[in-house]
Parts: sequence; structure tokens; C-alpha cells
Amino acid sequence: MVLGKKALSWKATRTYIETLHTLLAGGVAEVEGERVQMIHRPSLTAERPINVPLLLSAMGPKGLDITAEMIANGTCAGLIGVAPLEGPWGHQVLMVSGSVLDEGESAGSPRARAAIGPWYVVGYHGCWEAAPEFLAAMPGGAEWLADVESTRPERERHLAVHEGHVTEVFGRDQVVLDLADEATLSGVGWTGDSASIKEKVSHASSVGVREILYTPAGPDVEREMRAFAAATLS
Repeated sequence: MVLGKKALSWKATRTYIETLHTLLAGGVAEVEGERVQMIHRPSLTAERPINVPLLLSAMGPKGLDITAEMIANGTCAGLIGVAPLEGPWGHQVLMVSGSVLDEGESAGSPRARAAIGPWYVVGYHGCWEAAPEFLAAMPGGAEWLADVESTRPERERHLAVHEGHVTEVFGRDQVVLDLADEATLSGVGWTGDSASIKEKVSHASSVGVREILYTPAGPDVEREMRAFAAATLS
């Protein structure tokens, strides 16, 4: 997104993954009309086939259908998703954000708000990319957009939008984060007390998730990681 480019089409993504799979297996593939192969000598890289499991991150019905086909035919080993899904997903990895709340803490506390914030404001970033006309319906969205448009010329606005993307919150993003209420912040990723996080892990495991990819944010990432580990591994 920070490159100012749209996402690859699923056709291009599928071709890329299939080509990579063929090359790692030691086969001959086609790239931009030319035949290519890993011809490295054993002294330069691993012997082929190189058995690296390929996981495909997919969202939406079309992406999930393509991923299921590629898992079934052996091109991919599994799925990286943002919601636990039942089905033949191979090595299913679930990517989650959020924060484990301390006992008696609310999602609107200063600490929690700072930890959850980078993933909350990314909703504005995504809306700007996909449907900027809907920003006016989001809390502070019209002002947020006006700030973006006044900060950079049109061809550079993506550089302003994605500053601090899922890492830090400041400026216009801080303004909209301050407008978010406790209920809204509670719904960002896996945010809740230790018991509720453990319950979410149990549910994910029951439908076939084999790995949790936790993506903490905020000013104290180590705290987030330790709290998440304590909640999920105890």
C-alpha cells in the first residue's frame, strides 16, 4: 500500500505461487515468457527439492476458493487467515491483533488504547484505499481525510495515509483514536481479559487452527507478547 499500488489480482498471485512451488521443487517454470530454473550448484544453495511449506494469506470467497484448490493439489501447505475456519485448510494459521487486559482494566484505558490503537486506525487507512467516500461516515473521518489531502499532493497521499501503519499512532490518527469509545476498542482483534483470550484460542483450535500469529502493537510490545503468552500457554 505504501508503494501506491493496488493489490495483485488473484490470477497473478496464483501464477506467482505456482511458479515458486515449481522452482523450489527443482522444476522448470515460465516467467514473463522465458523458461527459468534453479540451476545453482550444491555449494551455493540447498539441494532441490527444497521442501518449504507455502502458506497463502487469503480473505474473501474468491481467495479462499483458490487457496483451497492449491492446498488440495499440493501447491500450498495451508492458509493464513484472520478468522478461524472449518474445512480442509491444511496448516491453518490465524493472524490476530489486540491486547490482553489486566484484571479490572477496560479497553478504553490509556494503556490499552495505546496498544490497540495502531490496529484500530488502520481501518481508516484501509477505507481510504478501498472506498474513501465512506470515510465521512466514520468518527472524525471527514477531518482525517481533509488532513491527508492538505498534507501531500494527490500522487503522494498514500505516503501520508500509511505513516506509522500498525506500529505507531500520531497526528490525524491519534485524533480519530481519541474519538473511539470503549465498546469500539473492545472489538479490535482479540481484546479482553486473560480468560476470554484463552477461550478464543480453544475455539480456534477446535476448528482446525494449528498456529496463532499474534501481531502486537503499541509502545510496549514486550508487555503485549508476555501477556498474550501467559494467557494462551498457561
